[in-house]
Parts: sequence; C-alpha cells; structure tokens
Amino acid sequence: MIDALGAAFDAYVASGQRIGTSSYSLPALEGYLAVGDVRRASELLDRILAFIAETGERIVEPEIHRLKGECLLAGAAPAASEAMRSAASSGPSRSPRARRPCSSSFAP
Repeated sequence: MIDALGAAFDAYVASGQRIGTSSYSLPALEGYLAVGDVRRASELLDRILAFIAETGERIVEPEIHRLKGECLLAGAAPAASEAMRSAASSGPSRSPRARRPCSSSFAP
C-alpha cells in the first residue's frame, strides 16, 4: 500500500505539475513513517523542503517540519528538537500577508 502512495506521488511529480506538490506529499510521508521507513521519509522530506524553499509554496510547511521532527525522532537524531522548533515558527505568522490588517472596504 505505501509503495502505491509513493508511486502515485512520484507520478504526479513526473507529470510536470507543481501546484500543491508539498500538500500531495503528505500521504506518502505519513505512510513511510507509519511503516517505519525512516530513510524514504527523510529523502522525501528533504525533496519537499527544497521544493518549498524554491517555490515559496508554504501552505503545509509547518506540517512538513512536524513530520521532519517525527522522522528525526524515529531515527533518534539529535536534530529532532530543531525540526520541531522550525515547525512551530513556520506557521501563518511568517507570511507577510498574515500580518496585513484586514479591510472590509475596497475603497482606495
């Protein structure tokens, strides 16, 4: 089953589509971690973090960092606490859009 999730994600990436790539990686990442395949989860996480840095597609960045922390904890890596801190600090408040006041008027 997990191989099918990974293959489906790889097929999506191979299709050339890029919108939502970080979101679409979540089922495969969670599946790899659920079956204890830390190596594959870590490799995919590194690819997705690079994708996020390249494109700015940050909608699921906190979840990606959380999964990175889970992956590091599963591998008993000392960097796990740093990944968890990144997850906490990469929430909506990092977005310049999130800091702008809302207005119900479109008047100039």
